[in-house]
Amino acid sequence: MVKNYFKIAWRNLIKDKQFSVLNLLGLSTGLACVLLIYLWVSDELSVDKFNKDDSRLYQVMKRSPGVDSGVSTYPSTPGLLAKKMVDELPEIEYATAVRPGYETGILTGGDK
Repeated sequence: MVKNYFKIAWRNLIKDKQFSVLNLLGLSTGLACVLLIYLWVSDELSVDKFNKDDSRLYQVMKRSPGVDSGVSTYPSTPGLLAKKMVDELPEIEYATAVRPGYETGILTGGDK
């Protein structure tokens, strides 16, 4: 019985070649999109999983007015903001300032 189903399906594929190519192209495009979305989501969910307290990690981002009356968001903040947040907000234990995209900077540790 199953053999007959495959035989009928093959005959229909051969009979309507353009329709078959269109269906296979749509199926392969859909599968590729689903695979890429899955890879992107799994990458986003794996961020900061190296830390045992990953549920307590946060990133502060800067929002500023952009062009065309929009709002731009950047993953960087002023350097002194980290120290000020630790001093004024008791729920923050540790903070660090990160400057992505900049190649030069000053790194200090204690008095060095």
